[in-house]
Order: sequence, then C-alpha cells, then structure tokens
Amino acid sequence: MSRIKFEIVELADLVKQARLILAVEYLKPFSDDVMVQRIGSDVPVPPFRKTGSVLRVKATLKNSDSIDLPETIHVPVEGWRRALSQHKERHAGGPSKSYTVKQYKTDLASMNDAGIVFLRHFQGSFELEAMGAFTSITALDQIKLLIKAT
Repeated sequence: MSRIKFEIVELADLVKQARLILAVEYLKPFSDDVMVQRIGSDVPVPPFRKTGSVLRVKATLKNSDSIDLPETIHVPVEGWRRALSQHKERHAGGPSKSYTVKQYKTDLASMNDAGIVFLRHFQGSFELEAMGAFTSITALDQIKLLIKAT
C-alpha cells in the first residue's frame, strides 16, 4: 500500500520553486483515458481517467524557461501521477510506492476558482507545482512583490 507524507510550503517558497506563474481563467473540465497494461498477462485493465481543468492564460507573471505559451492550457489535478501509480498497483500488479507531497494551503475550494496558478512545464504538459498550488487574483500584488524579491 502506498504511503503519502505531506510537506507544507508557504507562498514565498511556492513563488521561488514554480518555473511558471500564470494569471488564468477557468474555461471547462477535461478528462482523458490513460491505457494501462498488465505486465505478463492478457487480462484487461480498466483505463485510468486523468482529469483536470482547461484554463485560459490571461497574463504571465513568471516564465523562467521562456516557454511559448498557448492561449489555453490543460492542467490535470495535482496527484494524477500518484493516482495512476495506485491504479496500476491495484489493477496491474504495479509496485507500491511512497510519496512526499508538497502542499500549499490555498483558501480556494478548487482550481476552477483560481485566478493564479503555480506550474511546472515538461514535454509540452503543464502540472501544478504542489497540491493546492493556486490562489485567487487578490494575491496578485503580493505575488509580484515575491517574484521581484527572487
């Protein structure tokens, strides 16, 4: 069985760690099925459903890697990779793993309410820098100050 340990990060740390900070607007949900294969068996494994939000990029606050950003981005829920690993563990004989999860204590109920997201970019995909790595647009001035300080 997987184990998860949480590491709380403060806003200042999140601003330093995130390579990409965007002002965004929620557009709609998305979901994709990820096919999973059982090693050494022909027994079918149910697909894993990857979900998240489609966000319109309104402004770039920080772009450390000079990524050419599209007008809209797909951001999966934080933890989708852990959930995929646990799905493989349950259905396809995958290994049990332990995780340390960075967590930001956001005041928002979901990423759909976010005005600002803290992301990382890898091979054309976007992911939250930490669990809860989003906040309302009311934090914009504070985030701009923190970006200048780094």
